[in-house]
Formats: sequence, C-alpha cells, structure tokens
Amino acid sequence: QTPRLHPADPLARARERAWMEFGSAVLNGIAVLYNAADAAALARAQAALRARFEQLDAVLGDGPWFAGARFGLVDAVFGPVFRYFDVIPEDGLFGGLSRVQA
Repeated sequence: QTPRLHPADPLARARERAWMEFGSAVLNGIAVLYNAADAAALARAQAALRARFEQLDAVLGDGPWFAGARFGLVDAVFGPVFRYFDVIPEDGLFGGLSRVQA
C-alpha cells in the first residue's frame, strides 16, 4: 500500500494543513530577513522568525519527522526552510531550540 502523506484522521489532517501554512509563513519570514532594509528591520525580522521557530520547537516530537515516524507533506513543506539553516546567521535564532536544530 502506498504510504499516506496526510493522516487518515480528519482533525489530525487539518492540524497538519495548518502547520503546512505555518511552514510557508516561516519561509516568507526568511525572505523578509534577507531583504531587511536596515538594522532595525533586520532585528524585527529576526525576532519574528525566532518566535516562529519557538512555536515549532514546542510541537515537534522525537521525530525523525513532524508526525514522528511518518513522513508527510508537512515535512516536504519545511524542506525549503531547512536549506537556509546553513546560511542564516545564527544570532540567537536557534539557541535553545533543540528540536528545531535537530
């Protein structure tokens, strides 16, 4: 049988769709970070991005995927976000967020 990319349960599926939208917002936040016009705008973008990573860290389990052992569309949505982890200046964005860092 083909693995499901969404949970079978409708409520769990709706939650994952919400996290997919959240992942898109994180990616947009990274774009804001890179396009900050000045130091103040950069600081605001970093704070907003840090807040989103804190939210994400609070809901992540032991993994390795968003839903634990099952790879899903949420993981695919966050793929483009993770590619920036090597180039985003640390500057406190990930400190203490062990699940996001993993």
